[in-house]
Amino acid sequence: MGSLRSLKVSNDPTVKRDLVRSLRRFLFADLKYQVAVTFAVLLAQAFFAEVAFGDEQCTNGPGTGAYVYDKKYCGYFAHFKNDDEKPDPRINKYLGLAPDVPVRSFALVVGVSKYPNLPDDQKSLVAAAHDTQKLTEFLVNVQEFDEVVVLKDEDATNEAIEYFLTDYFVKQAKQYQKRSRFLFAFSGHGLTSSIPGAPPRLALSNARDGGDNENLVKVGILREYFDDLARLSFHVLVLINACEGGGFFSLAPAGGNEDSYDRQGARGITAGGLNDLVYSSPGNSNGSVFFDKIIEGVSRGSADKFPPEVVSAIGATGGDIVRLGQLVGWLTTEIYVLNATGGGKTKFQNPWHGSIEPVDTVAEGGFFFLTNKVVAATVQVAGFEPPKHGPGGVLGEIVDACAFTDINSTECSGAAHFPATVEFKAPSVYPIQGVDVSHFAGHIDWVAMSKRFTFAYLKATDGDRLKDASFEENWSRARDAKVVRGAYHVFRFCSSAKAQFDAITKVVPADSDALPIAVDLELYGTRFDAGCASVPVVEARKNVLALLTKLKARYGKTPVIYGLHNNAELLNDPAFKNYPFWLANYTRAAFVGASAGRSAWTFWQYTDHDEGTSTPLDRNVFNGTSEQFASFVAGE
Repeated sequence: MGSLRSLKVSNDPTVKRDLVRSLRRFLFADLKYQVAVTFAVLLAQAFFAEVAFGDEQCTNGPGTGAYVYDKKYCGYFAHFKNDDEKPDPRINKYLGLAPDVPVRSFALVVGVSKYPNLPDDQKSLVAAAHDTQKLTEFLVNVQEFDEVVVLKDEDATNEAIEYFLTDYFVKQAKQYQKRSRFLFAFSGHGLTSSIPGAPPRLALSNARDGGDNENLVKVGILREYFDDLARLSFHVLVLINACEGGGFFSLAPAGGNEDSYDRQGARGITAGGLNDLVYSSPGNSNGSVFFDKIIEGVSRGSADKFPPEVVSAIGATGGDIVRLGQLVGWLTTEIYVLNATGGGKTKFQNPWHGSIEPVDTVAEGGFFFLTNKVVAATVQVAGFEPPKHGPGGVLGEIVDACAFTDINSTECSGAAHFPATVEFKAPSVYPIQGVDVSHFAGHIDWVAMSKRFTFAYLKATDGDRLKDASFEENWSRARDAKVVRGAYHVFRFCSSAKAQFDAITKVVPADSDALPIAVDLELYGTRFDAGCASVPVVEARKNVLALLTKLKARYGKTPVIYGLHNNAELLNDPAFKNYPFWLANYTRAAFVGASAGRSAWTFWQYTDHDEGTSTPLDRNVFNGTSEQFASFVAGE
C-alpha cells in the first residue's frame, strides 16, 4: 500500500482519475482467477478510501459544500443543496420510499454554442446557449434538483465531462444506494467522423473537424461513461440535442416500461436518429425544438394527460409528474404537428429513445419529471361575468399563465381578476399538508400524524350547545406532537351569533400558537340544518358576519370560512372579501367567493379518505409556502 499512498501525495486529479478507470475496467473484466478478483477489490477499497480522504470542499459560490478532486471544479456548479434540505416529497412518493428516506437528484448540463474553428456557418449555435440557460433554470427552479453542474463552451472539455460522469457523480450516487436520480443533457454540434463508418461525435468548442479527437466526444465512449451511474442510481436519463445524436444508442437488452416510474432504469432520448439533422425553434430567443418542447410539455403538464395521481376538477384532469414514455409520445406528436403546419421548409426529426443500461441489464422502468400543472374549474354565478382573454377564454389563459408561477401567485391560485374561477394543482404539489378531524375519527395517534402532516383542524363545537367529545384530548395531544392545530365550529343558521359565540368560547381556549378558528358553513340551504334551510340569505349573511366579527375580536386572528360550492350565493358579497376561504371540493364542483384582491382559497379539503385507502380521513393543503404558513398562523 505504500506505493498507492505515494501516488496520493501528488494530489494529481489526472493520476487519480486514470487509476479509477483502470481499476474499474479491471474489476469488471472476465478474470480467470478468483485471487485476482479478491486482490482487485481490496486494492480498490484502499484506493477509494485514499481518494475520498483527499477531496477538497468548495467554500464559496453555488457549489459551496461540494467535495471535489480539485477546486477548479467548484466553479462549474450552478446549484448545490445541502443534505439537510429536504427534497420535493413527490420524489420519495413515486420512488416508493418513506418520506424521511434520503434521496438526491443530480444533473450535468453540457452546452456548446461557440465554435471558433468551424466554418463560418457553424461558428455560432445560439440555440445551444438558450438551451443551457433554460435547462439550468428548469432543473434548479422547477425540478428542484439537488446538484446541477453546467459546462459551457470552453469549460466543456473531455477531461471535465469524464471527471463528472465517471468520478464525481459516481461517488455521489454510491452514497445514496440506488436512491438517486441522474440527468445528463447535451446541446451542441454533432459531427460525422473522418473515418468512414465510425460513429458520430459530439463537438466541443475547439473542434476543427470530425477528426479532431481531442475536442470531440465519441458517442461510444460517452455511452460507456454511464455504466456505473446506471448501476448505482435508481433512474438515469440522457438527453442529447445534436445532429446524428442517435448514434449514442448501442445494443442493450430489450424489455421494461418507460412509464414505470417506480422501477429502476437508465434511458436516453435524442433529438433525431443516426443520420438526422436537428434544428432550433424559430426566433432569436429560442433554444432547440427538442429542449424547448421538453420543457414546455413538462412544465405545463401537457405531455402526460393521465398521470398516476389524477386530480379531477369538473371533468378536467391533471397530475404532478410526467412519465418518460408519455413524454416521448407527446414529443413525437408535437414534431408531426410542426411538420404539418410549417409549410415544408424544414423537416423536424422524430426523437429516438431507448435503454442505455449496461449490456447485461434490463431497464425495467424510467425517469419522471415533476410538473405543477394547474387544473382550473369554472362556474357562472349571478352577478359575476368572468372576462374573456384570448381564444382559449379564461381556462386556457390561466393554465398557460400558471406554467411557471409560484403556488401562491394570485395569477395562478387566486381569483383577483377572475372571481368565478378556482384553480387547483395536484395536492402533493403543495408543501403544507394537513387534516381535519372530529370524534368520528376515534383515537388518533398524533405522533404518527406529525410525521405526515403539518397542521390539523379539530372539531370543537356545533351550533349553540354541542361540544365535540374528542376536542380536548385532540387539542392537547396534537400540541404535544408539535402539530399546528386549530379549532373549527359548525354554524347553525337558526341559532344566533351570540349564542354560538358563547358556546365556542367556553370550549376553545385563546392560544397564540393556534391556527385562526374556522367556521363551517356547509349546512347552509341543506336539509341537514333542520328547520333552517329557508332562512333568507340576507339574514344568514348578517348572522355569519356577526359571529366572524366576535371571533376575530376574541381570538385576535381573522377567522377562516369553510364551505362548499352551494355556499356561492351566501358568500357572494363584498363583506366576505377579507376572510380566508377553506374549500371542501372532492367532486370538483367549483366554488366561488367575492375575494377581490386576494387568493381565492387558503385551504383546500380535497378528499375524505386517506391516500390509497378507503380509511376515512379529511385531507387538506395550505395554499402557500412554509414562510407564508408561519405568517398565517401568527395572524399576519
